[in-house]
Amino acid sequence: MNRFGFVLTHPGGLRPLGRMLLAGAATVDGIDEVELMESRAETPGNPWIIETPGHTDGHVALHFADRDAVIVGDALVTLDPYTGGIGPRIVAPAATADVDTAVASLDLLVDTEARHVLPGHGPSWSRGVRAAVEQARRVAGAA
Repeated sequence: MNRFGFVLTHPGGLRPLGRMLLAGAATVDGIDEVELMESRAETPGNPWIIETPGHTDGHVALHFADRDAVIVGDALVTLDPYTGGIGPRIVAPAATADVDTAVASLDLLVDTEARHVLPGHGPSWSRGVRAAVEQARRVAGAA
């Protein structure tokens, strides 16, 4: 799906995407190499790494149990920059590799039972990951 064409049909995304473009989002280089870690202890803060494909194939979330927090990245956002939608949701189909897989990955976030959800876009959510996922599922079902 063409991202720019999608935004033209969802004008609520014009402002957030404009801010991202002005900040240099269009010129970010991709990742050419990855380095596998032998254990989670090698990652600062010792998080549990949760595979959450859907938004992208290799997407992961980081659960910091001692902080009662999960960094969900773009597995779940509280501001969709493509639609301007506010509140927990998956990113619009224009920027999600596989919507069904993205929705299925939400189950893995619930397993953390974290109180604090830290998304890649939008403000943090401190009403619990379960409530965030339930709302994201409702929004996805209405789409």
